[in-house]
Amino acid sequence: MYSFFGVLISAGANNSNTDHVNKMWKKNAYPLYRATMGRIRFQSLLRFIRFDDYTTRPARVANDKAALISDTWKMLNANLAALYRPTEHLTIDEQLYPFRGRTKFTQYMPSKPAKYGLQVFWLCDASNAYPLKGILYTGKQGNTREVNQAERVVKDLVSDYKGSCRNITTDRFFTTLPLVETLLSWKLTIVGTLKKK
Repeated sequence: MYSFFGVLISAGANNSNTDHVNKMWKKNAYPLYRATMGRIRFQSLLRFIRFDDYTTRPARVANDKAALISDTWKMLNANLAALYRPTEHLTIDEQLYPFRGRTKFTQYMPSKPAKYGLQVFWLCDASNAYPLKGILYTGKQGNTREVNQAERVVKDLVSDYKGSCRNITTDRFFTTLPLVETLLSWKLTIVGTLKKK
């Protein structure tokens, strides 16, 4: 399993994480993959690995669209925050991970290169882009449309840094005057673009 995860991490570091598995194991590809394990073994592990308890799945899916990966996502966020002390400059933005699989929360964004994928809001250290916390967007809850979603996302992401006198940089999607006032009351500053309205 360590070898399997090592191949996955190496694929991400070498920008071959979007390549087809057959291409990764060709003779002219990165040799670490072939040296670590066979292609068929890797594909078997990739096909059958699960991080979800199927016995409790129906109850969890009723309340959480991302129930299949929620525990793993929480563990990732806990480890990201525990293993790094950020500088005083943080940044918030969204990212669309290319994904065309079947989920209830796959997003379509025509302005992005991939168009379809999973949308994640990230809080990162501005000096080196280290991710500190991520919120997986799973769509609207129920039939009601969320008001001030961007403001809620920023508050959720920076809540662990209240009173730290850090600066948060955002783009125009996230920046609002009520958010600025809230962050100032939390002893945080913000740099961002404001819309005319």
